[in-house]
Amino acid sequence: MPFNPTLPAPNSELSSAELRNQFTSLKDLIDGAYSAIDAVPAGPQGLPGPAGPQGLPGEMGATGGDGPAGPQGGQGPQGEQGPQGEAGAPGGPQGEQGPQGEQGPQGDPGEVSAQQLTDAINTTPNNPSSVATLDMTVSDPPTQAEVQAVVDKLDELINALRR
Repeated sequence: MPFNPTLPAPNSELSSAELRNQFTSLKDLIDGAYSAIDAVPAGPQGLPGPAGPQGLPGEMGATGGDGPAGPQGGQGPQGEQGPQGEAGAPGGPQGEQGPQGEQGPQGDPGEVSAQQLTDAINTTPNNPSSVATLDMTVSDPPTQAEVQAVVDKLDELINALRR
């Protein structure tokens, strides 16, 4: 997969496969650049340069002479661990526990499961405010059109109360 400078997209969830592909593509580009440098043939070797100035005299050697010091020895073994101190500040005993602090502010609410959301929706009363009032006066006896208007408004209310 070729390197894509637009990935990952802003505010997208990170994908390990996507990032791995990007890193692999970048490594391939870098390796290709180095192999191109290595593929350039070297020219002929040049003439040696002039000798540098004389250095300062060396430190006193192990034999006590004026010669250069001997080679430095290897690193020694690691020393033993020191004694374990008492808990608390170094050098002193641990102090007594302090008083409990004040309660902090309430944090953000946690995540809600799908079942908790469904239960909350099912137990929340529906808001029928979208159903307009039936502003009419019914005659005595009511006409079929008036009764039908009441039935239609009742159906509209029932549908608004359903989820």
